[in-house]
Order: sequence, then C-alpha cells, then structure tokens
Amino acid sequence: MTARSRARRVALALAVGAAGLAVFQGCTGTDDSRVPPRAEAANPTPGDTVRAYLESVSAGDEAAAAAYLTPAHLASVRETIDGPFQRHWAVSDLRVGPGRRDSHLASADRWADVVYLPVRFSLPGGTSPSMGGSGITWGYVLVRNHPDEAWRIDDEGVG
Repeated sequence: MTARSRARRVALALAVGAAGLAVFQGCTGTDDSRVPPRAEAANPTPGDTVRAYLESVSAGDEAAAAAYLTPAHLASVRETIDGPFQRHWAVSDLRVGPGRRDSHLASADRWADVVYLPVRFSLPGGTSPSMGGSGITWGYVLVRNHPDEAWRIDDEGVG
C-alpha cells in the first residue's frame, strides 16, 4: 500500500466516523439546544414547567430559566428592575395550584393553548423591593400551539 492510498483510506475513515457521529447526535437529541432542561420527560405539565423554571431561577441559572419563557416574555423579564434575573430569587415553599384553560387572556390571541396556573411561594426578605416574605400569591400564563410542544411561560404576575 502506498502512502497516498493509505492517506485516502484514513481520510475516508475519518469522514465516515464524523458522519456517523452527526447521525447519532441527531437521533439522540444531544445537540438540540432548543429543548429546555427537564423537558425530555414525556409531556411535562404546566406545573412541571413552572417548577423547573423556578428551580432554575433559584439556582441562578438564567440560561436554563430563559428556556422556559416565550421570547416576548423573556424580554419583559429581563427589563424588570427587581425580577428574577436582576436579583437572586431563592424561591421556597412553592405550592402550585390547579391550572385552568383560559381563552380570555391576552396570550390567547397569539397561542392555541393557554393555561393560567396560580402559585404561592416564599422569597427571603430583601430579594425584591416589590415582593418578599412568605405566602406570595402569583400566577403564570403558559402557552403552546400544539400538544407536542413544550409549555412556555408567556406572562406572570399577581393572580
């Protein structure tokens, strides 16, 4: 075998190996950054989504938390002066109430499936000038366009 034919075989083997790796990653989803953490579970509920979002917020992982928000709501949260990305929200005592479908919310104009989810939680004092203490009543609006899509948070506030 000549040096030239040996180099061709090595190059061919490397190309086949790289193509195999790309196919493997595509099948396993290991290279899909669009899937938020914990969304691998089959059909996460709106409650699962809010819990995972608040866990990410409490851990200070803005990138993971952002994956649970719609782009419009992400922009809004980033602009909030005392929001979870500007101050460390260490959420505790989280209680998630039953969600209810609500076609009267503003999000229903843009999304096919809209759920309002009431929650209660505690924040340590000083976390947020406008919020703090125990028993905070809050709510999240979760949306998606198709049952195969992950839920995303599109709005939140006193609820």
